[in-house]
Amino acid sequence: MAIQAREFPSAATNPSPTRVKTSVIVPAYNEEAGLPVVLEKLFRTIDESYEVIVVDDGSADATRDVALRFPCRVICHSGNLGKAAAMKTGIRAARGENLIFVDADDTYPVTVVTKISEGLSRYDMVSAYRGVKKNSMSLSHHLGNGLFRWMISHLYGFRGRDPLTGFYGIKKVKLEQMRLDSNGFGVETEICIKAGRMGLRVLEIPIDYGERVGEAKLNTLRDGYQILQTIVKMVALYNPTVSFILPGGVLFAGAISLMVALAAGPFSIGSVEFGTNSFTLAALLALAAFQVAVFGFALKLYGLAHKFTKPDILTALMLRNNMARNFALSGLVLIAAGMALAAWLGPGWLGGDLGGEPGVKRLMLTSFLPVFGLEVVVSAVFLSIFAKEMSDRSEDEAVEVFPYSRNVVEARQS
Repeated sequence: MAIQAREFPSAATNPSPTRVKTSVIVPAYNEEAGLPVVLEKLFRTIDESYEVIVVDDGSADATRDVALRFPCRVICHSGNLGKAAAMKTGIRAARGENLIFVDADDTYPVTVVTKISEGLSRYDMVSAYRGVKKNSMSLSHHLGNGLFRWMISHLYGFRGRDPLTGFYGIKKVKLEQMRLDSNGFGVETEICIKAGRMGLRVLEIPIDYGERVGEAKLNTLRDGYQILQTIVKMVALYNPTVSFILPGGVLFAGAISLMVALAAGPFSIGSVEFGTNSFTLAALLALAAFQVAVFGFALKLYGLAHKFTKPDILTALMLRNNMARNFALSGLVLIAAGMALAAWLGPGWLGGDLGGEPGVKRLMLTSFLPVFGLEVVVSAVFLSIFAKEMSDRSEDEAVEVFPYSRNVVEARQS
């Protein structure tokens, strides 16, 4: 949906575009009570190297009129499109190389914007961590934040202690690379997820979190579900190791192990018997699991090529010289082994002369080896398309493995 937005001239003078280094973006929806408090504090803190952009997201109150009384840029949506849409409008309009986002309800100490801006001279992202005074947060918000923090940390490698904070700064070029597509309150989650996968260097600044001014907009169940949905739906693309490679690898190893065990004869575990049919099923599962893992590898290289993830041990292994060639040679060996076994068995196995249960197993093995080998060869060619692009880039850039557990530094309050 196209966003209909219009910028209104402020009654006061805006900073010269050539002098703006930092853009402070304030998304606002029906914040006529809290917005003037925020802007009053903000303009007592900043100088002409800052610009303030208030994005009125279709407010039904006097939010726009309040903003126009201050020397800021005021952009209004024709209707209420959500916080993410307001942030994207602010990003497009921003003239600074550094972007700082803050809510319009006076819960965050906006006087910290200068510290955030200073931090962005050394870090890619600066997060205002609500860790000093938490009395203004309800118990449900504490519990929800803890759960989401744990998921974002373990699934995506973002080690910040407050990924849902509404007060943070980030370099504009990094934010544009993220290509945000979330709606509503899930946008902060998306930014932290992509910051973790991109290996951004993050600085944390502890702050006091106060009582909001005006009516609360956050709905615990609705917005919590939206945040959870954002975390889950992004697993496939931003952590294919968890969503595809690991499950595929475990299933493949289990299927191959079952085939090897059944090659010696049928067996049972408790009341469950494993025999010829189990051997056939295991062979099919192994083929399917291999494809799942290959798809995960492709997603991992795709993310690396498009700059929303950094190389890790797994991708470094895939990008090694001759890896695709060695992979393809392995597939050719499997195909040759299957053809040799077929030749040894003779033409009878094609006509149905299986020779009982051992013959069925030989048939499955004779079919499995060349089919699996062909999958390996095709996968090697497929993955080499991504690997070649990244190998070419690595000639100009050193490929560095970023330890995600070290990408956050805490700054003590003065």
